[in-house]
Amino acid sequence: VTVFVREGSDEWTAVDSMSGTCKPGKPGKAYRASDLKAVVEGLKAGVTYQAKVSVKNACGWGAHSAESERLRLDTLRPKAAAAPALEGVSESSLRVRWTLPPVHQENLQHTNVTVFVREGSDEWTAVDSMSGTCKPGKPGKAYRASDLKAVVEGLKAGVTYQAKVSVKNACGWGAHSAESERLRLDTLRPKAAAAPALEGVSESSLRVRWTLPPVHQENLQHTNVTVFVRE
Repeated sequence: VTVFVREGSDEWTAVDSMSGTCKPGKPGKAYRASDLKAVVEGLKAGVTYQAKVSVKNACGWGAHSAESERLRLDTLRPKAAAAPALEGVSESSLRVRWTLPPVHQENLQHTNVTVFVREGSDEWTAVDSMSGTCKPGKPGKAYRASDLKAVVEGLKAGVTYQAKVSVKNACGWGAHSAESERLRLDTLRPKAAAAPALEGVSESSLRVRWTLPPVHQENLQHTNVTVFVRE
């Protein structure tokens, strides 16, 4: 079988089975008919391609097949993910959760995710998956797509943060997701509790009863209470 490929509406070029590439002006070495498939390399992102084939037997080459549907290669990069969700871990760290977009086809699974964080309205900075920190001016090592979450450390209390993500597959990086909602880290401290209730125990002791305020989120349960008394 000879495989012919063309870019846009250009001339058809035979694919060389030895290299998997198109060499204009040169006849490509044919594929075995039993191969049933061929990977064509060295093409251009953002360009539309078509293919057709011709089959040979002992009597010679048959007519060319009908042309395939058109395929634009950059449409195979991941679609933009939905906006990630943020949750506070501490006053200097937050957790970014992402949802992967659907894959285009089974053999193009998502492999990596880059997490970008910004402070206020500053520039976006990639998070390094090895350290969990942002290093302005340096590309961060990406996360595995299957991680689905990342804890970002070394942030500042009292500052508002946002995040966005980009997903990668074998064809490259997809567009950035929408930006997350803003999260201000110091709002994660417990709210003020209601006034405690006092009751006498004896002439020299009393009992203090308190009610805990609602938690901000499930992973930030209240841990301690300090009781203050004055005479």
